[in-house]
Amino acid sequence: MHRGPYKDEWKDYETELAAACAGFSSLSSQAKTDLLETLRLGVAWGDAGYGGKGWNCAGLDKRFGRTKLTKKLLDQRQRVFNAPNELPGYTRHYDAVLTGSGNIKTLMVSTMEECAEECNLDATCISFDWCSSGRFANPNTCALKSSGSAATGFRDCKNVPSLAGTCSGCDNYEKSTKAFEIHHVASTAAAFGVALADGRAISWGKQDSGGNSPWNGKIASVLDADEALTGGTGFAQCATKLYSTQRAFMAKLETCPIQVSSSSSARRELAERTPLRRLSHLVAPTLIAWGDSFSGGSLTTAEVAAIDSAGGIQQVAATNGAFAVLTANGGVVTFGSSFEGGAGPTPALSSGVTSIEATEFAFAAMKSDGTVAAWGDIKSGGALPSAMTTELAADGGAASIYANNVAFAALTSNGNVVAWGDPGNGGNLSNVASTLASGTVLTIQPSGSAFTATIKSTS
Repeated sequence: MHRGPYKDEWKDYETELAAACAGFSSLSSQAKTDLLETLRLGVAWGDAGYGGKGWNCAGLDKRFGRTKLTKKLLDQRQRVFNAPNELPGYTRHYDAVLTGSGNIKTLMVSTMEECAEECNLDATCISFDWCSSGRFANPNTCALKSSGSAATGFRDCKNVPSLAGTCSGCDNYEKSTKAFEIHHVASTAAAFGVALADGRAISWGKQDSGGNSPWNGKIASVLDADEALTGGTGFAQCATKLYSTQRAFMAKLETCPIQVSSSSSARRELAERTPLRRLSHLVAPTLIAWGDSFSGGSLTTAEVAAIDSAGGIQQVAATNGAFAVLTANGGVVTFGSSFEGGAGPTPALSSGVTSIEATEFAFAAMKSDGTVAAWGDIKSGGALPSAMTTELAADGGAASIYANNVAFAALTSNGNVVAWGDPGNGGNLSNVASTLASGTVLTIQPSGSAFTATIKSTS
């Protein structure tokens, strides 16, 4: 994904963009530049099976022919593309249309996503009716609505039989102005996930790698009935942060604010919450995981309770197939593949831990007394040799820990370095021992399979 200024940079991608977008070749140079700028706003590309479902360029030449993408309009387009079975930024009102005098225009477009793009490009658009059949002679009708429509309210096609013939096959999508904001982004090896401002965590890509989140394609009433998100309280929790292994996601959950429609009382509030009577034994969940269950995509009630009782999450580290949660009271809770650190350290770490680092298959935890515990795959740093434990203690203990893909390095309080893990990829210091003069190392930076140290000048 490209970030930053674009000046005729589209020429570097002309072949790819022309292949993806039928109307690209006929655009002006400025329009091509404007298109490439939109790639900064949440577009995914590449192998569709790995989350890179191509951006929908249908009708591109038509849209660019009539609309100049100014910065203001580009800002309005900011949203997540390609999330399957979901339309981020909109609340879906099933079998309903919005009536009144505030119709902006009616369009014939190919997809619901295109209809949403048209609404996003119009500052006065508050919602749109998407009719795939029934209401008009032609299917796939997009009717954009302005605030004037709210005076009359919803026409409920599902619950008012006399209206069924006038708007069956139509749904109204109400724009949420802040729901497009992305709070957090994460990825597995074959899926992407985003935590949105409205509290949903949407993911796409391979389902067995986390590409189908518990929020995908669900309206508020369905989410409020999902016990995995409510704990039986009647309120779905909101995702505030995402974490990932290579095949699973985990979301941190917090209490959602009650959302009340800002429109007139005549507007039907399908998202209105109807909470169950709160019972003292009901506790809202604080974490949820999905994806490959053997790679951290499944959390037990006991694991969540252990994290909650220890004060909640302070830090999360992940190997390829396991999570390690550092709790607020300094303990560690792990889950996922036992071969990749999910079984946890022996003995268990219940307090005193200040940070956790991870290679691809192992974890290392640093404690407040300078000692280090490691677990997981031994070849990837999952065991700290006793000689190095002694060396750390003699040199004031660990001040910080670093990890590349298969090895760890600890910077001691006295400025020396101790390393372990794959000896050919940074886990052995013998070749640089003379260079790392005693007490001169300031910081360490890992790459995928090596380390580099910043050394204090002696001159």
